[in-house]
Amino acid sequence: MTASSPWLPDELWSGAFFDGQWQAAAQRQPVIEPATGQTLGEVGLADAAQVATSAATAAQAQQAWAAAPYEQRAQVLRQAARLAEDNMDTLVDWLVRESG
Repeated sequence: MTASSPWLPDELWSGAFFDGQWQAAAQRQPVIEPATGQTLGEVGLADAAQVATSAATAAQAQQAWAAAPYEQRAQVLRQAARLAEDNMDTLVDWLVRESG
């Protein structure tokens, strides 16, 4: 969420991810570390139209996901698990900082 994050640069965190792309956010909200009160960064907030569009897109995409062979869906989930495991220390650090 800040420039020190190895995951995404600040300009992406300040947007919103919809329909497979980052979009400018009308509003931004700071993310505060409860233990210190320090601002960790800012994230973009979606407006109602972006949420509605995203929900419709997700509902449509779910049909293709459900129709995909289980081997393909399992491969995607295994890759997500590998990425989480490979980045566990960073994930835990951010979760602890975000929740205080």
